[in-house]
Amino acid sequence: MSSHLTCLGWTLIHFLWQAAIIALIYKAIDVICSRTHSQVRYLLALVALLSTFAAASVTLLYEETSVQMAAGSAPLSARTPVLFLQTVLTHAAMDRCAVDARGSSPCDSDSRRLVVGSTFANHGDNAGS
Repeated sequence: MSSHLTCLGWTLIHFLWQAAIIALIYKAIDVICSRTHSQVRYLLALVALLSTFAAASVTLLYEETSVQMAAGSAPLSARTPVLFLQTVLTHAAMDRCAVDARGSSPCDSDSRRLVVGSTFANHGDNAGS
């Protein structure tokens, strides 16, 4: 059997108890908030539904990563959240230091280089420095 199918199988097994816990939490909150507006209860149900999807997604990512780690390969999926966060932080720093229409910048070039350079230094890519 393929390792991806094994990971999917374990994800479905874990999803059973994760969804049950989310459903119990939702029901407890729903009982407490039974007299609130229907829009609030609808929003709570939506959050519970999206939480089940998030739990399954995180579990699948965890299962895939653990299988790849056991095989000895360096999985991209294990680094993906870190790379995404670094990209967001880099763009936020560059936006903060963006030059306005008059040609002035709130940051000097050294601070921008420091932020971008330190963001990519951990991955061997020193494009910012």
